[in-house]
Amino acid sequence: MLKHYPWKRFWCRSDASYYLGDDGYLTDPDGPSGETRQPHALSADVLDEVPCVALWGDPGLGKSTTLHEFRQLAEKRGGVLQEDLAVVTDVNRLRDQLFGMQFQTWAKSTGTLTILLDSLDECLLRHPSVPLMLVDELGRGYPLNRLRLRIMCRGTEWPAFLTERLSELWGEQGFLTAELLPLRKCDVEIATKLEIDVEELTVGDFMEEVSLRGMQPFAIRPNSLMMLLDAFRRGGGRLTRNQVEMFRDYCRTLCIENPSNTRHLLAPSVAGEADQLLAVARRVAAVTILSHRPTIIA
Repeated sequence: MLKHYPWKRFWCRSDASYYLGDDGYLTDPDGPSGETRQPHALSADVLDEVPCVALWGDPGLGKSTTLHEFRQLAEKRGGVLQEDLAVVTDVNRLRDQLFGMQFQTWAKSTGTLTILLDSLDECLLRHPSVPLMLVDELGRGYPLNRLRLRIMCRGTEWPAFLTERLSELWGEQGFLTAELLPLRKCDVEIATKLEIDVEELTVGDFMEEVSLRGMQPFAIRPNSLMMLLDAFRRGGGRLTRNQVEMFRDYCRTLCIENPSNTRHLLAPSVAGEADQLLAVARRVAAVTILSHRPTIIA
């Protein structure tokens, strides 16, 4: 899991657009041209005003890490229930955890409760009934005006019926789908300053090397940024891999589950088989291109 860097992350509505400028980085919504270049950018505190939010983002953008900021905002408001859906082993047990004693106590009170759900997309393959269970339980007449819901999910995996059902429960103005945006240049500089611990190397050296090698598409994503920084240190202040080689390395990194992550316990048999998983991924990618189908449902 990524460290919690002092970044200010931004989102935008899933049906809106955003602008990449500043040498390939996200144009800073807080910068001089932010209002005109980035009018649809939303910060976490703005999204926090919306009762029900689906938080979308591609792999490696840092969705799960941003959940920490939403939790801090929620704790200022009232109680918090948080679950990582990637480690769910039983739907009935999840129902008990979400709608058990803490939830029922809140329902009888006058306070506010926030439910934070991470990794819905990783849960769907093993437990496709979770979204239906969730909306069925929420539709049992609870005081939803005092309930906040945030669900993290890859946009391509988001069940379409959830948008309809959640909009019915909270109203069209009470539900929003938001997409996590890439990093700003200042975010990359912050991480670089904290990660480079070699006296001879500077933030400016790294930023110049990224620009020279055309590595901005990797630098604006937290996971691949960490890989770039590691390569920069090991290369003595140089990025020796080209874009194709770096992309291959990044894909392989995505195939490796961190043993310190609790999700690793659910699939110990694939640990250390990154090359095999990458070979399978290549073939799946080829099938999607040749068949003109953007997704494959298992």
